[in-house]
Amino acid sequence: MKGYEITLEDKGQDFTRLKTDEKGIVIVAEPYQTDVWKGALIPITQQKIGELCMIHHLPHIEYGYLKYKVLAIKEINF
Repeated sequence: MKGYEITLEDKGQDFTRLKTDEKGIVIVAEPYQTDVWKGALIPITQQKIGELCMIHHLPHIEYGYLKYKVLAIKEINF
């Protein structure tokens, strides 16, 4: 399975990496909080490195942003 690993800046939060499927659906939040972020959508094709991480995760976040900038996006295989 192909996907993406998004590395976020570290501001002391419980997660600094998000792993998504090829559509940008979060599968894993590392090192903690997978149960909180699993199923959220990150629009991979629109996300730019150096900008705040875009995220859609109803009912809490509707087309919003995390407070953390994206440091890297790389393709991965599960």
